[in-house]
Amino acid sequence: MSVEPLTNAHGRGHNETGLTPAWMARFGELRKFKEEHGHANVPCKFHSNPDDEHAQLGRWISKQRYQYKLYTGELSSVNTKCRMTPEKIKLMESVGFQWATGTSRG
Repeated sequence: MSVEPLTNAHGRGHNETGLTPAWMARFGELRKFKEEHGHANVPCKFHSNPDDEHAQLGRWISKQRYQYKLYTGELSSVNTKCRMTPEKIKLMESVGFQWATGTSRG
């Protein structure tokens, strides 16, 4: 049985789901945030654990939105590899995550 690679808007292949233990841990933090706050709209500056500078859920959320834009073709970058996968999108949306924030910079 062969596995068909998943592709995004740029035709780049995804050989795996990208659901690493680190990604799943952050997703768990997102689910916890939703349970506590009733929504999955994490502020960009939200720190899930102020004692650990690397555990910043808001920063992770920003990265997921950026990766989603690469995946959909809304953004393009020759220097950044797209790490978004359909599996990640499905999980994020399963908790009511919104990809667009309704704000723009510029």
